[in-house]
Amino acid sequence: ISFVLVAQITAAFQYVLEEYMLQGMRLSAKKTIGMEGFWGIVYMSVMVLAMNYLPGSDHGREEYLPEFAVMVSGSSAFQRLIVSFMVCIAVYNFSGLTVTQHISAMTRCLIDSCRTMLVWFVSLGLFYGGYPQYGTPWTQNSPLQLLGFALLVTGTLGYNKVIRLPGLTYPKVVLPTPAGVWSPK
Repeated sequence: ISFVLVAQITAAFQYVLEEYMLQGMRLSAKKTIGMEGFWGIVYMSVMVLAMNYLPGSDHGREEYLPEFAVMVSGSSAFQRLIVSFMVCIAVYNFSGLTVTQHISAMTRCLIDSCRTMLVWFVSLGLFYGGYPQYGTPWTQNSPLQLLGFALLVTGTLGYNKVIRLPGLTYPKVVLPTPAGVWSPK
């Protein structure tokens, strides 16, 4: 639970920082992705080098870099998978940053939460659609998951004022009246 909590706090910090960079500093989404990608490569390079020297079960190390290099160089399918993954993550990040730039980080976070619901529905559909090895069955906890997703969707729609929830007050938005405008003669 503590890892999930730390991950959520880190993601919240990242979303707020991205919103500040895109809307406050007026950086483009492409530049922001480029900076995140650069720092991500630096961070992960340090982590992989550190894991290469930590004791573990992979040739006595946590991650054995020479073996990884042989695996990548010896498999064109693995190389294509790595490139495909990188492209998918780039498109995902660009889409998310575009939403953050034009709307807000809160909306991006809510949309991202709905992604989990879509994955669960697809997983159920695969299981009951004839591909049980790829899907997940309906379990005794599934009604609770469904209730959670219903609350998530209702909260998202309520936050964005798409639906009005009973018992809540919604202040009327009063637009300021424009000052008198004189036409030139």
